[in-house]
Amino acid sequence: MASYRESLTNNATCLVNLSNSILSHYGAEVFHPVIKEFDKLFSGHKKIALFLFDGLGRYPLEVHRESAKFILDHEFMVIDSVNPPTTAAATNSLLTGKFPIETGWLGWAPYIEEVGAPVALFPNRYQLSDEPVEGWNMRESCPLITFRDLLSKAGVKVKELYPRGIHLPGEPDDGPKSLRQMEKDSTRFFKEGGEFLYGYWTEPDECIHKNGVASKEVGRWVKKINRMVERFVKDNPDVLVLTLADHGLVDVEYVDVAPIREISDNLIRPLSNEGRCACFYVKEGKIEEVMLALAEHFPDFIILKKEEVLEKQYFGEGLPNPKSLGMIGDIVAISTGRLLLYNSKDGGKPSFYKAHHAGGMKEEKEILISAYNV
Repeated sequence: MASYRESLTNNATCLVNLSNSILSHYGAEVFHPVIKEFDKLFSGHKKIALFLFDGLGRYPLEVHRESAKFILDHEFMVIDSVNPPTTAAATNSLLTGKFPIETGWLGWAPYIEEVGAPVALFPNRYQLSDEPVEGWNMRESCPLITFRDLLSKAGVKVKELYPRGIHLPGEPDDGPKSLRQMEKDSTRFFKEGGEFLYGYWTEPDECIHKNGVASKEVGRWVKKINRMVERFVKDNPDVLVLTLADHGLVDVEYVDVAPIREISDNLIRPLSNEGRCACFYVKEGKIEEVMLALAEHFPDFIILKKEEVLEKQYFGEGLPNPKSLGMIGDIVAISTGRLLLYNSKDGGKPSFYKAHHAGGMKEEKEILISAYNV
């Protein structure tokens, strides 16, 4: 498996650029450069369906290629996720056309200064205790202007479709309960005059986390998704259909930094953001000591000071959200191998998944875009 050590960022052919190609095609506001291949693909198409299957990046598709034949037979292009390649950062970048540094959604569980702890942003729960956060939520702190808003403003009939259980506060929880229902709801939208649909499904991400990339359970999910896509494409010949993911996953090994006193004794806050893109908040005057210890013990990690993270535009280009700057910490450690970091001194109970993402391996970052009814 190859790492992205030599090419840490791709801010030209990634999810953000795909999003801006979609916005440009419909005459909506554009924030970053487009991808010319998609401009050509979209030309002449009024109806477009974009189905995102969480975690089903290029690598899991290749591992389960026999179960993904229809999807792989329609390969159009390989692009990158964003940094870090993780759902909270990647899906919101795709939805908004902006990089994580701009949206403030830098990962699954960044440290939130107003709360005083790492917070799992999507469920709005304390990462270490899993208790709900009261009186604060990320959607108010860093609100998102998404496809629904941007395309509607341009006069496009647009829909964002999420599974039952995933909905914005104050909105009805009436999404599809199954892939089959998502397929039917999507078809109905286009039959009733819809023009652009973004459909999101939570699997196979959760299944890969629990069972590992090459597991039979994941293969069954890939087969179900492949069949759903094939049915929808054939039933909607007037719709340009794209399938993609937010990231891939790799099998991982958890490593506790607590026994390494040069690291753990010099931290002032819990590890945060992601185990494979870990943000360290360090005692004054101890940054160099912690960086040296990280480099010595974890040679497969890219170790960057906050200033280097910003200089290299690791979290993307554009005007940083003020909240983003406080989430980065003093040091960011990006895994380019199998390891995932945690600190048992922080308390809490790590999930110890078999597979994870958010690191710097191409298997986590590469996304296969397949196109149908071209």
